[in-house]
Amino acid sequence: MQRYLQQIAGTMRPGTVKNAELTLREFALLVAAEDTDVTCVAALKRRHVERYRQWLLERPAARGGPLHRHTVRDRLSKLRGFLRRLDEWDAADWPTRQLIFDSDFPIVDEPLPRFLDDAAAAKLLAAARQDPDPFARLPLHPQLKTLLDDWLLHRPEGLRSNLLFTDHGRPVNASRIEAAVRKAAQQAGLGRVTPHQLRHTLATQAINRGMSLEAIAALLGHRSLSMTRVYARIADRTVADEYFAVSEKVEALYDAPRQLPADAEGTEMAKLRREMHRRMLGNGYCARPVEMDCHFESICESCTFFVTTIEFRPTLERQRDDATAKGQVARERIFDGLLSRLDGEAF
Repeated sequence: MQRYLQQIAGTMRPGTVKNAELTLREFALLVAAEDTDVTCVAALKRRHVERYRQWLLERPAARGGPLHRHTVRDRLSKLRGFLRRLDEWDAADWPTRQLIFDSDFPIVDEPLPRFLDDAAAAKLLAAARQDPDPFARLPLHPQLKTLLDDWLLHRPEGLRSNLLFTDHGRPVNASRIEAAVRKAAQQAGLGRVTPHQLRHTLATQAINRGMSLEAIAALLGHRSLSMTRVYARIADRTVADEYFAVSEKVEALYDAPRQLPADAEGTEMAKLRREMHRRMLGNGYCARPVEMDCHFESICESCTFFVTTIEFRPTLERQRDDATAKGQVARERIFDGLLSRLDGEAF
């Protein structure tokens, strides 16, 4: 077993090697404690694997309850990998028959990753921005450079470290990141949110907006597309949910009066209508939640093929004022230029 661990240490990640060592050690200890006649690998029998599998299924997890089926499957997989390697070596100390079969592995569920929808992500980001601690302003904002600059501005001048994020001169502990996310989620009224959910949220938002699986795999650092294809399932479910939600509203129109009363709009509907008009684009409209800022909301206006006319002046002025209020200097200049062009054309 030690020879096997030394060999895989040169080709596998340290965490994988550590997990394999843990598996082999607990398996060997169990066999040695219950069957003292076994002194070598060649003496292992099928009953020893069956006993180890049963021990895993009955063993309590650290947080209570039984071990997760994924954990049991991983341990048995590590043990089978060891036995297969002995067979490849044609080693003298190896069992003469196969000890682990596919039927030994528990059937595991394939749940979808937990992620935040767009509205919840917008609320979380808005809550994080209100935190006075610059570290807690989660790096989800499109203008990431601004956040990093703000973080570096508050770092001690004499700090000598190659790490971007430090806490009293040491690497930032994972618990601080979890606490920042948890605090923002509570303030946003979202319940429990974990940092890993934000990773799933980013991938889900990307695929729902047309990003390719290859690009998402590169973004998340996946080693194979099989790890990324799960987000395609998320996209399918999201599209279906939105379709049925809209279908219900469309079907309700058949039973509704042809014209709504003049006072039926309400303040919130009027606000939504005004916001929708302000963000209308040439070929549709932006469905981004109002709370979620967008770094690209002036990308069309900065294009050389963009054409505007005098009737759009009030809208351009509101967009310029919005950029000014948000401190978006580059965007403000774009709309100032468009307004100046309209003034020039007027003369």
